[in-house]
Amino acid sequence: MNRPLSEKASESGTICLTESGACCFTFENSGLETTAYFDMADIRDIFAPLLAEWTARQKALGRRMFVFLAAPPGCGKTTLVSFLAALSRDPRFVPDGTLPVQAAPMDGFHHYAAWLKSHTTVRDGRTILFDEIKGAPETFDVDALAAKLIEARASDTVLWPSYSRTLHDVLPDSGTLTGQIFLVEGNYLLLDSSPWKELAGQFCDYSLYMYADLSILRERLIARKTASGHPQAEAEAFYAFSDGRNAELVLTDRPKKADLLLEVRDGRYYITGGSDISLQSAPLSAESL
Repeated sequence: MNRPLSEKASESGTICLTESGACCFTFENSGLETTAYFDMADIRDIFAPLLAEWTARQKALGRRMFVFLAAPPGCGKTTLVSFLAALSRDPRFVPDGTLPVQAAPMDGFHHYAAWLKSHTTVRDGRTILFDEIKGAPETFDVDALAAKLIEARASDTVLWPSYSRTLHDVLPDSGTLTGQIFLVEGNYLLLDSSPWKELAGQFCDYSLYMYADLSILRERLIARKTASGHPQAEAEAFYAFSDGRNAELVLTDRPKKADLLLEVRDGRYYITGGSDISLQSAPLSAESL
């Protein structure tokens, strides 16, 4: 039974400890209440030390720090980012002095719906509207994201755009960010190809690449589509035409170097590499089972 024992709410969501020893996290995702569970060993061995490392690095930098977190669609990156933001504010898990993390999602840098419905590209020999492959790398305004990151380096308070799942369009300047650590998350932020490689080279202070097996991603992405009311056959076709290609791209065009590599498997997180020696010297979740 996962009956709550204690909970703490923050602007990013509510963290609740349960009788079974699990950590239950509830947050709003695209207007819907979402619940996820995190293993206490992963919090102890990975996420709490990671937040401490980011705090130390930001203090050494002496300026606002940008963490780039990239993962293929269906991997749970939005959930993890929201959880880390909440965890960084919870004294039950992190020591005094830990800097709060603010989520800065890339979704708000989609091209506007009007642009997507009026511009075309070629896929599989067929000319289509960009709207048909919304979510692909070429449907994002990378120049706008770069301009916003430049602004964030220079200004204490930054207005950040978001994406509405009900309006299916960008909401400009709909959020306010003021923290010293921005956790910028998106599928393509750490691609090893242009223009993403240059974006990371200019702005990324810490890179976290998260991944899962493609078969797991396929199952999740098709389930996500059917959950929104699409028939199974239509969901599978959309995966083959759009979501699956995006997932494969992120898995194959992965960064040659990253500060931390995390694999998601069976509801757990495993450090599988990266240049951040401080994290890899901590006990790994696989060893604490």
